[in-house]
Amino acid sequence: MINLLMEQILKIIPGNNLYVKCLYCKKLLYMNYGCKDCDPNRIIEGWTSGDSDIDKFIKDTMYNARNGGNGGKYLNWISYDKFVNISQLYEDDFEKVYLATWLKKESQPVKVTLKKFTESQNLTAERLDEVFWQSFLVLSRDYSMLPLIYLFQLQIKTHWNFNLNESFSSKFYGMTKDPKTQEFIMVTHYGNQGDLRNFIKNKYNSLKWENKIELLYNISKNLKDLHKSGYCHNNLYSGNIILDCHSKLDSKKETYTTYITNFRLTRKLDSITAPNDKVFGVLPYIAPEVMKGGSYSLASDIYSFGVIMAELSSGKLPFNNMKPHVSLSLMIHNRIRPEFKERTPEIYKELVLKCMDSDPEERPKAKKLYKIFKFWYNCIIGNKDYDGNIIYGYKEKDLRSEFEEAGKKQYSLIRNDIIYKILIFRFLILYFRFSII
Repeated sequence: MINLLMEQILKIIPGNNLYVKCLYCKKLLYMNYGCKDCDPNRIIEGWTSGDSDIDKFIKDTMYNARNGGNGGKYLNWISYDKFVNISQLYEDDFEKVYLATWLKKESQPVKVTLKKFTESQNLTAERLDEVFWQSFLVLSRDYSMLPLIYLFQLQIKTHWNFNLNESFSSKFYGMTKDPKTQEFIMVTHYGNQGDLRNFIKNKYNSLKWENKIELLYNISKNLKDLHKSGYCHNNLYSGNIILDCHSKLDSKKETYTTYITNFRLTRKLDSITAPNDKVFGVLPYIAPEVMKGGSYSLASDIYSFGVIMAELSSGKLPFNNMKPHVSLSLMIHNRIRPEFKERTPEIYKELVLKCMDSDPEERPKAKKLYKIFKFWYNCIIGNKDYDGNIIYGYKEKDLRSEFEEAGKKQYSLIRNDIIYKILIFRFLILYFRFSII
């Protein structure tokens, strides 16, 4: 009653700006000091992104978390000056991605990824329409009737929803804005090993088959959970998988945790309405049926997973010795597949080829892949609970011996390569020494 009376009184006071309404309970607040009921920790008010839609999205996460909702998780609006040591990782037509250190108030500095949306400060109906086409989100809607915030829903809202309900996505901390360009930026977790592509590039020679199978075990679980939630990733490749490495306290062994990231092209299965006349993604990882104009699907994600398997075998980007674009797409159409290293086990090659089968219906489901790699990994590390077991035709004893033999070949090849490089180095020293004489 008092609140209603105050509201009526304030209506007749010209130029009044001393009171504002709470965004949630609608109570009048003096000088916008914040609502004690809805915002007891005073984190919802006192800041703005400059965009009312983004403000509401972030504040909604805070409001829902105030009494333990959302598992107590919420997004932060982070001042840009809290980030130091900013260095660019890569950029494309949609975004620029940076590595930075976040200076948090009450904890140790954290390494994070800053994902800046290109031209997000200049959203127009025309730009939104372009983004829809570029994101191949073919929906029977009038784009001009959609709010501009839908651009952010393509990645931000999807990523946040995954953070709330799933474990496969990288942690989403909040958002910020570049004060110079006014472009909006997502702040997400940066794995301590970076992305899988660079991890393979930098540590391939030290990776054992046990490590490779553990990585695929984790990635297959990520993909299984993504598909179970009713989504296709549509841009799965080694650069969109990040890793954390953990050392076990009771041994010198290291274990890995993987996360899928970059949900810009991710969509629900029920949003697939028609074949695509445009193809987006990293070409070597795109399924042949998609390049022929077919729809993205769960099966096209499995094809991409198969390419990642081949990449872990060879240590190189798939088709890295081929000419790009047209010639590569024609090779994939003609069922040419990535090469394997000499030491790759036959059962591994067979599974890669199943994942990359030209018929999408013949590819295994993510759930099956997860069960296979779980079995393979436990057999390789010698888990006694799996002794004598058989899954999908794979025998524990045969599987373990095949990967052990592959490991011996790997050690032999690495040793021979080191000896060869030493001999070349000695030869060059002798050559230059006698050339000077």
